Amino acid sequence: MKNAGQAEAIWFLAEMAVSEQHGGGVTLCRTLGRNMDEFDGLFCLSDFHEIAPHLRERSIKWMPFFRSDFSRRILGCRLSEWCFRQVWAEKWHARQCAKRIHGLLPVSGPRPLFLTSPQTTLAIRTMEQLQKLRTLSYVTWIMDDNWVAKNPRNGEWNYPRNVAPLLDRHLRQAAKVVTISQQMGEHYQKFFGIDFEVLFAPSPNDGICAPTDFTPSRKLAYFGTLSIWPGDALARLVPLLPELGYTLDIFSHHSLPSNLQHSHVCKMQPLPSAEVQSKMREYDAVLLPIGFSSATASYTNFNIATKMAECLGSGTVTLAIGPEHAAMIRYFKTHDLGLCVSDVNLSTVKQAFNVINSRELRSQSIENDLAHVRSRLTQVQARRRWESIRDSVLFPVSS
Repeated sequence: MKNAGQAEAIWFLAEMAVSEQHGGGVTLCRTLGRNMDEFDGLFCLSDFHEIAPHLRERSIKWMPFFRSDFSRRILGCRLSEWCFRQVWAEKWHARQCAKRIHGLLPVSGPRPLFLTSPQTTLAIRTMEQLQKLRTLSYVTWIMDDNWVAKNPRNGEWNYPRNVAPLLDRHLRQAAKVVTISQQMGEHYQKFFGIDFEVLFAPSPNDGICAPTDFTPSRKLAYFGTLSIWPGDALARLVPLLPELGYTLDIFSHHSLPSNLQHSHVCKMQPLPSAEVQSKMREYDAVLLPIGFSSATASYTNFNIATKMAECLGSGTVTLAIGPEHAAMIRYFKTHDLGLCVSDVNLSTVKQAFNVINSRELRSQSIENDLAHVRSRLTQVQARRRWESIRDSVLFPVSS
């Protein structure tokens, strides 16, 4: 931990570790960048991922008791997992974490400011318990709304009865509410009546130029997880690859599920995040798949993936595949970016590939995407947005 009691005392609290191994951690590192050096400490409440090396000295990780090896040895894996999922266990862990955090905060000095990014109600409950122990302010940055579900009968979004009041208090008591997308912010504004600001991961490199020549490789690439969210959209495209005359390289830590095992699909070893964007440029297009399944409706409607700006800034064509109501499809169409396919059939996909295959049209698409990245999605701009949010809480202007 840094020596606290300085002019600014800023802390991070979430279930997730600030790791380079998952999207949320990468989003934090890319967006905040050197601003993470100003955090006095980072508290991780429940995550198996390794903390980014440059942040380990200031990070503390507390795994819930019922997720520990000790609990599994004594109670067995099944009973431990059942206990972990109970509300009483979460409340108990939240109280324990709050007490520990309170003991690590300076007794005197400026009021602590927390940045929290809740993935479950655990971080929300911990923040509530911590507020009972001391005065503090917090900015909440919602990257994933893992609680909301869409009613298939009336199309309305609903929250579990035990979550809605908890989330309502959390959002209303926050000094600032930050959402990963405009669509998520508008949802919270309508549902909870709060104001919001939008912040999502920038492109890791904004100095890329469009290639001056183009030799078709007849290859597409996808970089990332193969969970149902992107996997659902990829599975719709894969059967069309032979007719399109393309192959697809998938760079992922995950093995290929059965619906992606195809003669035109090649599983590749994942790359370090610093090498991904340069590798993208070797392909005719990079894919940004967004799930159609009702099981991933909240992610589709409200999330901006870490890789979106990375794809747009790669120097090749970005092909987004997903439903029209998806937050990323909406972003693409609002700003006239990339190529979008929402009705995945051979006819509509061929129209998108006419652009990919045309030297002139693909060049226009790439130049347009790169111009947008340079004007809106650089790391410098993302960090300035965070600094503006932070400073508005630390140094409020009296009206």
